[in-house]
Amino acid sequence: MIIGLSLSTCIWDVFENNIDPDSIEKIIARTACRTPEEWERVILDYRRRDWWEFPEKAEELARKLLAEGKIEQPRLDPINPRMPIMGRKRIWVKSGRRIRYVPSGRTY
Repeated sequence: MIIGLSLSTCIWDVFENNIDPDSIEKIIARTACRTPEEWERVILDYRRRDWWEFPEKAEELARKLLAEGKIEQPRLDPINPRMPIMGRKRIWVKSGRRIRYVPSGRTY
């Protein structure tokens, strides 16, 4: 099982590099969507900006992962809002222990 560190990039990577979606344990997103309307805006933006080569398939996978509870949004944590740091070209990890975070007010 693998853990993704960016919703848009990991979904793109699944289709670009033939990664098995069933191998995804979860994706730790840098998003902060609280409502279905906010998710609609994010998905539409990703379809246009990141998933333009395969927008329907990418949206379908994103919605499936969301429905299955496999998308985490640590920026919404009321006590410790944070975002995962992606290393150089590292968007997937095999263990949650390998994930480093920064406070959500900072970006890297």
